Amino acid sequence: RDGKTSIASVEDFDRIYGANYWKEQPAKYTEVTKTTPLKNAMNQHQIQMWITGRRRSQGGDRSFMDVLEFEPYKTMIDDNHANNVDADDNDPFHPSKGRWKLNPLAYWNYQQVWAYIRQYNIPYNPLYDRGYTSLGDVMTTNLPQAASANGENFVGVDADALERSGRFVGLNRTECGLHAHIEKITRQKQEALERGDEWSVPTLICLKCVDLTVETFEKMVTNPSLIPSSTMEGQPTELLLIEFYSPYCGGCQQFAPTLDRLADHISEEMPQVRVARFDITEHDIPLVDGKDMFEVEVTPTLYRVRYEPSFRVERYESDHGYDRILEWVRKG
Repeated sequence: RDGKTSIASVEDFDRIYGANYWKEQPAKYTEVTKTTPLKNAMNQHQIQMWITGRRRSQGGDRSFMDVLEFEPYKTMIDDNHANNVDADDNDPFHPSKGRWKLNPLAYWNYQQVWAYIRQYNIPYNPLYDRGYTSLGDVMTTNLPQAASANGENFVGVDADALERSGRFVGLNRTECGLHAHIEKITRQKQEALERGDEWSVPTLICLKCVDLTVETFEKMVTNPSLIPSSTMEGQPTELLLIEFYSPYCGGCQQFAPTLDRLADHISEEMPQVRVARFDITEHDIPLVDGKDMFEVEVTPTLYRVRYEPSFRVERYESDHGYDRILEWVRKG
């Protein structure tokens, strides 16, 4: 039950939403099949705390989570539970204002989880014995980039990095919703600073990318000759590829090696093309000639700017695969 429609079978779901809803609308599919049912169940049973198996080592937004978190309802999706509880303005953690989340495995890594499972003979899904490392819906679960069995066969490769690499392959589920992401990171940063904890920014390497700032954004986008190039200095710029990203976003972290490889390839093959990026975590995207030309709802988002025969901005709408993006740039 999605909160609006009673769904008793896969056939019912496919009839209402379509058999390819998971592929065509992955964010909405997750909302219908996971987010909304979970929210409704917790509201129905008046849950004040729930326990997760999330870990910092899984990366992305999870990298900074605490063992115990309080999620205000204003940051949760369409949660009306607060309306059913008498508020207490003097208690910032009152049930009317949010729900506790307990993450007991927050500081464990993938190998520690499997060591515990083996030591205490805890039952687990037999698919892990076939090399799977993260399980979800059948449509969005694949073998990871390097096969493993029970966390043991990651030879020379970090197990945590590969754990979820088989999930959502070919889908744009490697994106972070912009507004919710920024709100969450801002809250986590403030809480860390209040505790006196060090707050570090993840480093996403792109050797051939130019990092745009609020001060340089407009003048470099409108006058690409100002953008330095690692090859063929003086070559006129015909196209600018821009990534809008956040270093805290798990999808951006996953995409970073692809962008680095793309920028390197482009600098060698297409000296008339520049590659740049802009971190949206703490800054709005600057206007260009007084106009809001770049619409970004998720990160990473790619745009190409063409200068001939006239100035034109175009957003990339396909998956984040290396070959697909390279073809799009070539056609630019």
